This record gives sequence, structure tokens and C-alpha cells, in this order.
Amino acid sequence: SFTPRTEHKETLKKLADWIAARALPNTHAYWREQIAEKFVLLPEDAFRDFALYATEVQTHVRLDPERKTVQQGALWTTESLPPDTLLYAPLMVSASRVDSQNWSTDTVLDKIRRVLNDKRIQLGGDETTGQGWVTVRLVESPAPTNGGQR
Repeated sequence: SFTPRTEHKETLKKLADWIAARALPNTHAYWREQIAEKFVLLPEDAFRDFALYATEVQTHVRLDPERKTVQQGALWTTESLPPDTLLYAPLMVSASRVDSQNWSTDTVLDKIRRVLNDKRIQLGGDETTGQGWVTVRLVESPAPTNGGQR
């Protein structure tokens, strides 16, 4: 069990509430409630141990259909995150650099919003495993002050 130090409890609670309100769709009410209780800041060593020893690793082979032996070069592994993993990544947008599409920063961002925001997409190398499905949620920052990039 990981218990935050007393001086961090209020900050972690605010961060968990912020994440729940912005990162999780309204349809995920259960997880919105649970994140405040289950949110934890791990020490670096503990995070490393979870990443190294608790990541699911599956070994796969492709068999030669006639000989029922492993085909040459057909042994591979996949690593999977736990099902309810929440990831984040910064998204930076600039005006289009393609001559035939003179899109402004706002146009590019609007297209990304329409294509990705609150949509389920499949990421990863092999869609036949049924893994890699994610819901994308864009959380926008305040208006930029650095020359128009958002």
C-alpha cells in the first residue's frame, strides 16, 4: 500500500479531481469516483519495479500450417499496459506546412478535435489481439501566449 505523506495529500486530491473532471468522459462515472481514492504518486523505485515486473508480456509464435513448427523469424512478444491505464501526452499544433493545404493553427486543431476527441481508436501493432483500444480525450490549456501555438 502506498500512502502519501501528509503534506502531499491535499495536492494529490486536487490533481486527482482535475484529472477525473477532464480526462474521463461523463460516461465513466465509476472511474471518476474511484480516481480520487486510488490515485497515488509512486516513488521512482516503485514505479520502475511495476514497469519492469508487472507489465504483461505475451510470447507469440506463428506456426507453419503444414509442418506445425514455428516459422522462421515468427517468434515475437507483446507488452501490454493494464486495462485501466490512464496515459497523457502533450499535443502541440502549428499551421499546416503542406503547400496545398493552407490551414491555420485553429483549423488544424479543429480537425484533430473532430477526428479524435472522445473517440475510441485502436493503437498498436496487431489489432487481431483485441488490445490497444483507447478513448482519446483532448484537454485544452488556456490561450497561448507564445506566438499562436496551442
